[in-house]
Amino acid sequence: MMAIATIGVVGAGAMGRGIAELAARTGFAVRLHDAVNGAVSAAVAAIDANLARDVEKGRLDAAAAEAILSRILPSSLDDVAGADLVIEAIAEDRGAKQALFREIDRLARPEAILATNTSSLSVARIGEAVRDPGRFAGLHFFNPPTRMRVVEIVRGPRTREATVLALQAVAARLGQRAFLVPDTPGFLVNHIGRGYAGEALRLLDEGIATPEDIDRIARGALGFRMGPFELLDLTGLDVSAEVTRQIWRGFGEEPRFRLAPVAERRVAAGLLGRKSGRGFYEYGADGKPRMTPPLKAAAEAAPSAVRLVGLADDLRARICRLFPPKLVTDDPDAIALVGPIGTSVAAEARRLGLDPACTAGIDPLFTGIATVAAPDPAVAGAVAAALRAAGCQAVVAKDGPGLPAQRIAAMIVLIACDAVDRGIAAPADIDEAARLALAYPRGPLELGDAIAPAPVAAIAAGLHALTGDARWRPSAWLDARVTAGRPLAQSLPEQALAPN
Repeated sequence: MMAIATIGVVGAGAMGRGIAELAARTGFAVRLHDAVNGAVSAAVAAIDANLARDVEKGRLDAAAAEAILSRILPSSLDDVAGADLVIEAIAEDRGAKQALFREIDRLARPEAILATNTSSLSVARIGEAVRDPGRFAGLHFFNPPTRMRVVEIVRGPRTREATVLALQAVAARLGQRAFLVPDTPGFLVNHIGRGYAGEALRLLDEGIATPEDIDRIARGALGFRMGPFELLDLTGLDVSAEVTRQIWRGFGEEPRFRLAPVAERRVAAGLLGRKSGRGFYEYGADGKPRMTPPLKAAAEAAPSAVRLVGLADDLRARICRLFPPKLVTDDPDAIALVGPIGTSVAAEARRLGLDPACTAGIDPLFTGIATVAAPDPAVAGAVAAALRAAGCQAVVAKDGPGLPAQRIAAMIVLIACDAVDRGIAAPADIDEAARLALAYPRGPLELGDAIAPAPVAAIAAGLHALTGDARWRPSAWLDARVTAGRPLAQSLPEQALAPN
C-alpha cells in the first residue's frame, strides 16, 4: 500500500481550505490550488486566523501554529498534481469536475491517488475522466472538516482495494471516522438525512404547523439540537433542495425523497436562509434569527377538563401526568382526548364513536413537549391551556394525517430501513454516521427501537391507508424485523454492502 505524505487540494473555498487545514494540522505537507485569483491567499489567511484563535485560547502554542501554516504551500495545478493524494473540492458540477480530473490525470504520477469531495454526484461518472479508475474514489468530508470528525470513502465500480486501504489510512491519520460506502445517490449521510427536514417541509406544505412550532416539536419532543427549519436556514434551502432532487432522481423518483412544493416556491422567491437574510426566519444584522416567542399560558383559551378515551394503560398514565389532576375526569361532557398513532384526530374520533367536534388528540408517543390537534381549533386551544396550567409546554397543530413528531420520526426510520435493505450500510454504521455527521441525538434505527419497531410500522401503515401516498408504503425490512422480534439497530452477519 502506498504511503501518503503529501496531499494536494484543488479548490480553496470553505471545504477545500478546511481539508487543507485539517491535513496540515495532522502533519501532512499540503499543496493548495484554486483557479480563482486570490482564493488561495484568502484561504491561507482564514486558516492563519483559525490557528491564531487557537493560540489565543490556549489550545495550541505559537510554534505549533507556525509549523502547521508552513506545511500549506500555495501551488500551481502542476505542483498539486505531483502530490501523493489529490483531492478535488470545487463546485458541485460534474462537467467541471471531469474537466479538472482530465488535466490532473494527465499531470499526476501513475501511482498517485485521485479523490473527489463530491457530496452527491456519481463518483463513477466523475471518474470517467480518469484513465485508470482504479486509483480514483470519493472522499467526502463534512463542513467544517476540522470539527466534523467523519468522512465517507466512496468506492467506485473499479476502485482498487489498495486505493481504499490508502484512503482509510489517511482518514485514520486525520482523526476521521471513515465510512466505506457504495456509489449510490447521496452516499450514506445525505441519503439518511433526507427524512428530517424533508418531512418537516411536508408538514409545512400541508399547513399542519408553523416553522417555529415544528422546530419546537423537533427539539422538545424528538431531542434534536436544531429544528429542521433552523437547520435548513443554516445550510441554505437551495442547497438542501438540490441534494434532495438529485437523490430523488437517482433512486428512480423514490416517493420518500420527493421534495415538498413549498421548498420549490421558497427557493424561487429567494428565501434561502441566513445567506439571503431571510428564510423560514428573518435575520438581523448580527446574523441571529428573530424568533417568535412561544404562546403564554392561557393566552387564547381557558383550560378545559378532558376525559381520556381509547388509550392503552401505559399511555394513559403518561398523558395523565401532563395535566392538572383536577382537569382529568370521567365527565361525559368534558373534551374527549384521544392518542392518535399514524392517523388524524378526526379519524380516531370516528373509530371510537366520538363526536369529532368535541374531540382533541395528543401525541402519546412523544411528550417532551405536548402536541395537541383537533378538528376544532378552539377545542385544541382549550386542551393546550390545560396542559400549560400544569407547567407543560404545549404546541397546537392543525388536525391532519399524522402528528408532527410521529411523522418526522417515522420517515427518518423508514429511510434508514430502506438504506439497510438496499445494502448501503449496516444498521450500526447508519446510526453512528447520523450521530457524527448529522448531530442526531440518536441514530435513526436507535430512534426506531426507542419508539419500538411495531409502532413505527403502525404509523407508516396508518398514514399509507389514510393518504394513499407511496411515501408511507410499508418497509419490507422493517416488517421483517417486527415479525422476527429483532431490534432495528442490530447488525446481522449477513449484512453486506450493495455492489457498485
